[in-house]
Parts: sequence; C-alpha cells; structure tokens
Amino acid sequence: MSKPKILIADNIESVARTHAEYLEMHGYKVQCVFTPEECQRLLEEERFHLAILDLRMRDDLDEKDISGFMLAQQGNPRIPKILLTAFPTWEMARASLRLDESGLPPAVDFASKLEEMPILLQRVQNVLAKRVSINWELEMEWKARDHFSLARMIEPDLADERLLDRAEELEDLFRKLYAQSERIRIDDLLWHDRRRVAIKVISFAKDKAPETMLVVCGTVADLAEESRRYQTHAPKSHKSNATYMHSSAETARFAANVYALAGCDFDQTHSLLDWYRTDSVKTFVTALNTLCERTLVDWRQENRLLAESQTLDELYRAKLGIDAAQAILAERMRSMERQVAALGLKIERSNDLFTLRLNGSSVTYPDPAQMVYRKTTIGSPALLSNVPGSLSGDNVLADSNGQVWLTDFASAGLAPLFWNYVALESAIRYDWGESVSTAELFDLETCLVEGNFAKFKPGDYEPAIRKQLRALHELRRLAPRETAQDLPAYHLGMFHQAISRLVQFTNGSQLTRSELLRLAHLLISTAMIARLLAAENKTAVPSSSSANGLELDEVNFIALIDGNPVRLTEQGFKLLRFLYGRANQLCTRREIVEQVFGYEFDETDESQEALVNTAISRLRSEIEPDPKRPRFLRNERGRGYRLAIQPAAALKP
Repeated sequence: MSKPKILIADNIESVARTHAEYLEMHGYKVQCVFTPEECQRLLEEERFHLAILDLRMRDDLDEKDISGFMLAQQGNPRIPKILLTAFPTWEMARASLRLDESGLPPAVDFASKLEEMPILLQRVQNVLAKRVSINWELEMEWKARDHFSLARMIEPDLADERLLDRAEELEDLFRKLYAQSERIRIDDLLWHDRRRVAIKVISFAKDKAPETMLVVCGTVADLAEESRRYQTHAPKSHKSNATYMHSSAETARFAANVYALAGCDFDQTHSLLDWYRTDSVKTFVTALNTLCERTLVDWRQENRLLAESQTLDELYRAKLGIDAAQAILAERMRSMERQVAALGLKIERSNDLFTLRLNGSSVTYPDPAQMVYRKTTIGSPALLSNVPGSLSGDNVLADSNGQVWLTDFASAGLAPLFWNYVALESAIRYDWGESVSTAELFDLETCLVEGNFAKFKPGDYEPAIRKQLRALHELRRLAPRETAQDLPAYHLGMFHQAISRLVQFTNGSQLTRSELLRLAHLLISTAMIARLLAAENKTAVPSSSSANGLELDEVNFIALIDGNPVRLTEQGFKLLRFLYGRANQLCTRREIVEQVFGYEFDETDESQEALVNTAISRLRSEIEPDPKRPRFLRNERGRGYRLAIQPAAALKP
C-alpha cells in the first residue's frame, strides 16, 4: 500500500531526524533536508503530501530569521505545510495562517517544538485527513496504459530521474478522484492532445454497480482552464446525449476533470474516426448528422457576435496558435519541399510565386507561406459563435445508433462561425486520407477547392479518394446556410488549418511514403486555396480606383482593370504575366509558344497556331471589357501581339 510522503526541513539535523524517526514508526515515508535552498528545490521537483518546516532555518538565535515562513509562502500552495518553531509568537501564527492571493494560507498549522511527539503526530494526521483526502486503500488496475506512460504524455520533457515520482503523483490523483471507491480500472486511452490525456475509467464500490466515466488528466494550469471554459460555455440544460462535469481533483502538479456521458454505453461506443475506418458508413453518417444538427446547435445557442477588433484571418491564426510562426513556417516548408521531391513533386519559389512540377506539368500559385500573414477582408466583419473546442476524429464519441458525445473542452468559447465544420473537414481531409499518389491528391483538392462546394459526385473520382469525398460531401451538406453565402471565408479557415499542420511538422528522420504524401497533400492544398483566396482578397487591391489601364498583381493572381480586380484562369495568368513583362512591346507567336507553353516553335504546326489563338481569345474574354473591341491586347497582323497597359482608347473593329 502507498504511504503519505512527508518532507521535514530543519537546520538542526538531530531535531529533523528525531521527528522523522517517530513519524516513520507510525507508517509515514519521510525525507529530511537541512537548508532552505535544498527544501525549496525538493518542493519544486518532488512529490510530497505534507511539509513540516522549521521557522528559523538559518539561525535559531536570529529573531529576524523567518526563512521557513518564506519557504511556506513561496512553495506550491497545493502542498500543505506545518510551521514548527521553538520560538512561537501570535504574530507569526496569524501571518502563517492568513489566506494569500490563491485563497490558501502559507501554512495550515503552526506548532511549537516544545510539544510532545504524539501531539505533532495528531497534527499530521489531521492535516492529511482534511487537506489531502487520499484513498490509500484504493486498488488500481492499469489496463491500456500505465501511470509511467501517462506521466510521460503529460510531461514529454520530463527527466528520467523524475519519472517514478510523477507516476506516483498520478496515482495520488486517482486516489483523490475515487476517494469513495474500493477499486478502479484505468481502461482505454481515448485521446492525447499535447499535455492532456482522456481515459475511460471504471470504478467499483461496495453495494453499487460499476460506474464508467471519462477522465481528462493534465497539468494543473491546463485542467483549470479547461474547467473554466466548460463551466462558462457549455449548454446549461443537459440533454440525453450531453457530457457534463461530474467532479475534479488536483495534486501539486497534476489535475483531472471527470465527465459523465449521459446515456452512454462505453462498450458500444467508439470514436468518430474508428467508425470511419471500420467502413461503418451508416453509423458514421448518422453520427455526423447528430453532431451537426443537434449537438453543435445546442452549443451554438443562437448567440452570434461581431468580432469588431480582429479580422477573420487574425482570429484563425490566434485560435490555432500560429500568430508568431512565420519564420518557423518558412523553414519547415523548405524542408518539406526537399523531402516531397522523393515523390516526384518538385517545388520552386520565385517572386512570391510557388510552382509545383509533376510528371512534366507545372502549375504556379501564390506562395502560401507569404500569403498566410497578409491581412485580408475576406469574411469581414467576422461572426463569432459558441463552440465546444477543437473537434477531431478522436474526441467525438458515437455509439452504433449514431448518438454523439463531446469529450474535449480545452478551447471551448467563441470562435469563427464555421470553426466546427472547418475543424472536422480538416481532420477528414488532411489526417484520414488513404491516397497513394500525388495525382490523386491533386484530384481531391481540385474537387474541394475549385468544384461546386457541396454538389460534387464522389463516385466520379478514383476509389482511393472516394471515401474521403463521401464523408466531406456529407459534412459540407450539413454546414450552416451561411457557408454558401461566404465560401471564401470557409476556404480561409481550411487554409489556416492546413498551415497549422505545416507549422506542427517536425523535421526528423526519413519519412515513410504515407507521411510524405500527407506533407505533399498539405503543400498542394495550401497552394490551391491560396490562389482562390488571392482572387477574393479585397485588401490587396481596392474595389474601386481612379487608376486607368491594366495592372498585374502576381501575388494575388489577379489583373486590375481600371482599378477593379479581375480573376484569371491559370493559363490566362501565365500568358498575361509574359505579355505584361514586355508591356507595349511586340511579342511574336514564336516567343509565346516557346516561353509561355514550353514547346519548340514550328510555323507549319497548325495545332500551335490554334493553341495561341485560343489562349489569346480566352485572355481577352478575361481582361477586356469588350473582347470584340480590345483596349489592351492588340493584334499586329502577321507579326504578333502587343499589350498596351494604358491605352488611350479601344481599337475600332
């Protein structure tokens, strides 16, 4: 059986050891230290249930020495402390027991060294009973993960020599949570997110049926914030499939929130991702419908606010924690670009442009790394709604009937209107994929970025991406009606979700093919969405201007016609960029064929003539107010074409 661990700090070694021996005789584990510095170090690094501190730890004859009191003030307030002194005064007793800013006193008891040992023992027993409340008799069965692995998940940088201590502190946490139980089984690990883990725990108590709860463990600060957000933002009326907070507990470093899932049979419940992977299409679709049409509606509570001080892109960057990641993003993208070359995907950068080359073809986009930190008015003014947090395939649970329970509330609160749907789509789109080629990834992204938002046909695509597209088709069908009215705002959210995954990428050893495909997918997706957003970015160019003529905005993939933005096709952009670089100069057909389309010129090749004629005609339809009376792109018969960027007037037919 585990024993309470007590720290005794006294500058007189014989006194400390006498107290320690007596307490050890009565079943306590005791450690002694003899300097304030060593005492402070142990209180910060190790696990103790109680600290007994000498008031004068430097010099017993110095009336001004209150080093023990200072330690009590500065030490972790969750470790109760008894101040022990041979020179007790009422003033010091009052100061020791007065509540501080945390609502706890520096010490919970103030005692004289002149008291008999049994009295000190009684004080220790009282403090442990009232302040610690640990079920020392509790039997614990660790099933899926042990306390060592959980401690490492919560504190990934923990030094090896501290692991045993932290594992024992986690045991203490469960002993506090289940103070009334005889036995518990720490069952399945449901999810792990940074410094928090969610576990299924079954408790057994005398004369009671076994009870299953969801327990989220983490650091004290993280779990306090989770609890605050849940209490503030969760729906107040609990429905049949609600998740509600049952209890909580904390030790010096760890804390846990216990949640009850109303109507949930854990044996028949799996994560949304598990249902997706097991090809349980009906259950997955039913769960997705329940989530979107009931659970998220309850959370939204019809309260929508305008974000007056932040644009939509600023809100996404802040919510995803990528506000200050510009340098990291650029560095990691360069590393990824080198690695995905193993898939045959070549990436080149030039003048804020991002060119993807695959199988002899090339496509140019705005550079996503440059675009992500440019302010935009897309989605402005931004609408905020109440959300449960960041949804993923792991933290949404569902049973075979499609009933749904949420389990992660660490970031509950106000978020952009489409936040829940964008988070779910990003998980399905970027994390659940089974594509085996970059060509399939291009098809997937072309459908999702350039196709009809929710009216595409998954059956028209390759089997490897069909499953993803079916799930995304259903999710988009369930998205709020406002989505159809502001698709760029939805795509802006997807763009930042993909960027956040690029920021989180850690450059390690050689990657597997599936890992490389995921990186390639993120790079392809951010590039395609960047082009769509660039054309919609109304902050890059004014909506109206007194400027006359034609300008090319290469960053945003648009032309400015008399100050008004015009969206360009990929071919139109490439041709206009070539002509714009030679503005007011004659450009021959040979130059266009060789430098725009990359073919060797053959004046007898009729297909080349048709290619140029078609490209010129399409570009005129994009940039000319009246293509039959061109102002900008003029034909000089038998010689070539000239782009006049500030023409005086339209040519006569």
